[in-house]
Amino acid sequence: MSQDPNANYGSDPHNPYGSDPQNPYNPPANPYGPTPTDPYSTGGTGTSGMPPSPPPYPPTPYPPATPYPPVYPNQPGYGYPPPNQGYGYNPPPTSPLPLGQAIRELPQQYWRVLSKPSAQTIAQEIGKADWGIVWVEIIGYAILGALLYALGFRLNPAFSQLNTLSTPNNPVNVAMIQNIMTGFAFSMVIWIPIGLFIGVGIYYLIAKAFHGEGTFLQQMYGTLLITVPIGLLSFLLNIIPVVGSLAVFALSIYAIVLNIFMLMAVHRFSGGRATLVYFIPVIVIILLACIFSFILAGVIVNALHSIYSHP
Repeated sequence: MSQDPNANYGSDPHNPYGSDPQNPYNPPANPYGPTPTDPYSTGGTGTSGMPPSPPPYPPTPYPPATPYPPVYPNQPGYGYPPPNQGYGYNPPPTSPLPLGQAIRELPQQYWRVLSKPSAQTIAQEIGKADWGIVWVEIIGYAILGALLYALGFRLNPAFSQLNTLSTPNNPVNVAMIQNIMTGFAFSMVIWIPIGLFIGVGIYYLIAKAFHGEGTFLQQMYGTLLITVPIGLLSFLLNIIPVVGSLAVFALSIYAIVLNIFMLMAVHRFSGGRATLVYFIPVIVIILLACIFSFILAGVIVNALHSIYSHP
């Protein structure tokens, strides 16, 4: 009797030749029973019905969500503010420096504000606002401004030509003019602080009328970061004839741009609102000047009419 060569490979009721484990088309028995739609399914018990469901897997635990760090109000970067809370940039928390350190850092602050003009740059600086450094800036600016103005007047070529205009019939008292201009220069020690407080106060009231969120101290500090370097540089440039005047005019335009950024940073205004707040006093002054000019022109016309109508 001959021996079946496939007898060593096991027995498969569907395969009369036995089961070959090396045959990829002869899969092992399905522990979940036969699948009616799979003609190649083997093993299991019974031939009807679907295979039993596999045991359920345990649920995969998800890690808890990581909360994002808050962007408003005190995180560096000054991103978008929360809804309904204004525009612009959020100032950092108030952290004034010791007076000595604040004085040493002033040149770097001036340079950052002038070289990187933006509301964000000024917003990063106004957290250092303190009345001590504000008064140091005001007094220093007033004294240096007075000295530079007096020096510029003496070095001005027009002043040196006053002697040539003096004649025996029309003498020019050069010494008296020099004393008047020197006295005016040193009176700036008083007028510069007064002018700063009046100007900043007017803009502060207008900003508050437009729902500005900054403080008077922050606005004064931001104004000085712009006014002091540009003002001192303008005093120096005024010494240079013609070219100096053009450079001062360009600096004045640049100062307007920086002041608009300052209002955005201090009061968290949008660009349009900050521009409107800045130009409201200018518009009012222009309107008052026009009204005064019309009144003055009317007075002159009436005076001339009365003179020529009654010879």
